[in-house]
Amino acid sequence: MISTRELLLGFLLPALLCVLLGALGARREEGRVVRKLHQALAVALPYLLAFFAISGYVPYVMPLGSATQLVPFLVLPLAALAAILPVALPIVGSAGLLWLLFERLGAPPGWPERAAAMVALALAWAAGGARDERPFWRALLSLATFAGAVSLACLCGRAAALALITGGLGAAIGASFLASLRKPACSPGQPGQDVGIFALGGSLACAVYLAELSPVAALVLLGSLAASRIPSFALSYGAQLALTALGLALAWPAGGLGA
Repeated sequence: MISTRELLLGFLLPALLCVLLGALGARREEGRVVRKLHQALAVALPYLLAFFAISGYVPYVMPLGSATQLVPFLVLPLAALAAILPVALPIVGSAGLLWLLFERLGAPPGWPERAAAMVALALAWAAGGARDERPFWRALLSLATFAGAVSLACLCGRAAALALITGGLGAAIGASFLASLRKPACSPGQPGQDVGIFALGGSLACAVYLAELSPVAALVLLGSLAASRIPSFALSYGAQLALTALGLALAWPAGGLGA
């Protein structure tokens, strides 16, 4: 069971901080780098807050190792990079994740696993990218749904701390989604979405290679982001939900969550 303290630190405070940062970014002039940075921080800082608030407090179901502890430290630099030089973000993010998981991915077959992980994350970036002609809220709704699925998948993979961290990020994205429906400028925009995809994709990779999450389930969940490219909203969100259900079914432990 999640305690009141864990609920507050892992979910409610990140969500509140996300809304406040979104409101702050909305006060900036359109097109300014500072505003884009605020939008990226609207996702990055709640993720870091959730991580530092529960690290060392929530016991792991299975020890995850030092690589997982380092993943959040890449989020803030990537948030700045997303605002200043968006084109370089997938390259730097993939390289950073490869470096973090290098030793764990070194076991046979090694390089094929590394290549598959990097290609999957790069494809998730490309698939999850927003399109200017589509409503801003579609990307946020897709990302929030993905965050909730990643949180449950990490729990299925016996990575309790990662499940709570990604759940906190999902709460933050959901809060931003609700706030931006009333005031569109509060949306974290493309920089925030890119940072969110990196944080969630990195968490999935850690749950696969450092815990017990099925690689196939992780790939299916990453593939659910591709549904955001379908022009029709009904087909897009329906396809994402279907792929999410399939990914979670593949991730579900044989003996159930209590086993």
